[in-house]
Amino acid sequence: MSRRWVRALAAVALWAAVGLVASQLGRAAWRSVAGYVSPYRFSENTVGGERLAHRTILVVVDGLRLDRSRRMPNLDRLRLKGADIESVAGIPSYSRPGRANLVTGAPPEIHGATTNLHKAPVGFDNLFRGAARQGFSVAIAGSDLWRSLFGADLASATFFGPEIPDTRGAFASVAPRMMRADVQAVEFVLERQAQLSVLDFLSLDYAAHEYGAGSGEYGRAANEADRMIGVLLDRVDLFRTLLVVTADHGHLDEGGHGADEPEVTAIPLVLAGRGVREAVTGRGRQIDVAATLAALTGLPIPGASEGHVLRDVLDLEPDFAAALEAREAAHAATFRKEFAASLGVPGAPGVDEARAVRAAADRRRRLPVALALGALVLAVCVWVGGARPGEALAAAVAGLALNEGVFRLLAAREHLRLSLSAINHEEDLRPYFSHLGLLSACASGAALLIVFVAARLLRRDAARLAPAALCGIGLATLAPVLSVHVAQGLLATWRIGDIQQGFSAYVGPLRLNALVPSALGVLLLLLVDSRFSREA
Repeated sequence: MSRRWVRALAAVALWAAVGLVASQLGRAAWRSVAGYVSPYRFSENTVGGERLAHRTILVVVDGLRLDRSRRMPNLDRLRLKGADIESVAGIPSYSRPGRANLVTGAPPEIHGATTNLHKAPVGFDNLFRGAARQGFSVAIAGSDLWRSLFGADLASATFFGPEIPDTRGAFASVAPRMMRADVQAVEFVLERQAQLSVLDFLSLDYAAHEYGAGSGEYGRAANEADRMIGVLLDRVDLFRTLLVVTADHGHLDEGGHGADEPEVTAIPLVLAGRGVREAVTGRGRQIDVAATLAALTGLPIPGASEGHVLRDVLDLEPDFAAALEAREAAHAATFRKEFAASLGVPGAPGVDEARAVRAAADRRRRLPVALALGALVLAVCVWVGGARPGEALAAAVAGLALNEGVFRLLAAREHLRLSLSAINHEEDLRPYFSHLGLLSACASGAALLIVFVAARLLRRDAARLAPAALCGIGLATLAPVLSVHVAQGLLATWRIGDIQQGFSAYVGPLRLNALVPSALGVLLLLLVDSRFSREA
């Protein structure tokens, strides 16, 4: 067998091996997010304060985008009576993490509920636990996610949660039942008069998953949720009641959430009641809700809370404000110390500084591994490229550019969004990645075929240039995976990291594996071409 055929076979074997290893790493990376175990430890905060709101109602409109909330007349009425805050949902932007963010004040990397697949209860301090310690009555109307997340802390709470099937394609048939359940849930909360109530409106999210956030069904569900907000607003005394309306996440126009797109993470947060200024605007985060509610209700700020009290929208007496400031400062000092200790960072630096120190240490440990692997693969690719580095480099660059261009064109034609938010239902996970793998195989096959045909037309050695193009495609696909490994780690151990950057760690192995069938096809083409050339 000639040297050029040895090189061609070596190129195929190289990327088959790299793809196999990368696939295992990609699966492990996703499992580390879905099965994330928080390494953080925080003490419980038992120090409360003076109560302004004698009763608090937290309304979570599942899947409500900020822009759609601007077209809800009753919610706008509430805005005029209180604070209109442009809030940012946590990432990953799913329902389970979103609810945990709201009542712990902690992001998913701390409380550990990273996706809806994460079934373990949240073991960190939260508003429900504080309410139980203070002897507050608690009522929950809506999603069973609350009981799943905080069951032990809700032992004395009362619940209203009619079982409505969340079956794909069934929104039209169950929507009337969901609307009736919303009316019953509002009456349940108003009748219970609990000191802390949580009320979910779920039909909006259901409509968005089935029809998209740009649909008429989503708009009608938003109108119904707004009508229920109007009922609450008309029947509560805002001098004694704190009424809060927010969302767990938004939705794409076509439906879906999970990543960091603006339409997914931009959500409303509207507060009205005693202690809240009227007709004021502001900006905040989902994790700021717990500390802000604790400030107005006298509950302790949850021990794991990284959020801040939204002071700019509050109207507080000087003595109350001073006492609150002391509570916040004491909590922040304890939080910084325990956060740094959890990460093994000496001293008690600021939270961002502790993250930076730990991240830098991790990068120093991972960089040599990434460089060694990259250098090994690059060396093999240079050897595969043959004796003429100029032509080999040109073929590699051509393969890289063609593969990426064709892949992006195919993805656009198929309306395939490269984001976790594109996976609209849990059962879509496998079909989505199968579709992605098919497009990747088509793109790499097309790129290699074009290089082969161009080599034949230019009377160049196709048996050498096609493997060089294969190596160019493979290196370009492998590079983002190595980059994620260095920047934030492929495995989630103490942080979730940039979820969109991390997504390339899931997509990269698929695209690497797609090289193998494409390479085998081109190798077969080379064999046929060689046979015809000898016969000629």
